[in-house]
Amino acid sequence: MEPFLDKGRNVTTDNFFTSLSLAKRLLERKTTILGTVNKIRREIPPSTRRMDRNEFTTQLFSTTGATLTVYTPKRKKAVYILSSMHNLVQTEDTTKRKPNTVTLYNTTKCGVDIMDQMVREYSVRSGTRRWPVGNWLTLTLVQRRHKRKKCFENNPPHQALEKDPCVR
Repeated sequence: MEPFLDKGRNVTTDNFFTSLSLAKRLLERKTTILGTVNKIRREIPPSTRRMDRNEFTTQLFSTTGATLTVYTPKRKKAVYILSSMHNLVQTEDTTKRKPNTVTLYNTTKCGVDIMDQMVREYSVRSGTRRWPVGNWLTLTLVQRRHKRKKCFENNPPHQALEKDPCVR
């Protein structure tokens, strides 16, 4: 990520990577984050975990440099979005009253969905009940994909008869 830091860009992540500490570290490097958050994380206030909210309600929690939006699209379902680029969250004037953080996440999550799909389809991960092993295998796979992509970026397209420099 180093070449993209300090340039005022935004990173969209899923709940595996999003955390308040990452948001603060990226904000120090002039990069913002927008992503879903798992409700089990320690950073999530316990008051947000109640499930008896009405449909289409929004709760906001703010700290220095980050805003947590809790949107309830259905009666017993809540969506947690952490954003370091939104200080002010506005809702649409429709019946669903969707916040702008949710709308922006839905429009920018394409890369997240593609990466999830690739990891699922080409996984070498074996079934395991130990979550640290599962997380390590997932990170290894993502790192391998990133390394291969970077290799193809650094080497111009080669002819079919040449040996692929990205395969070892």
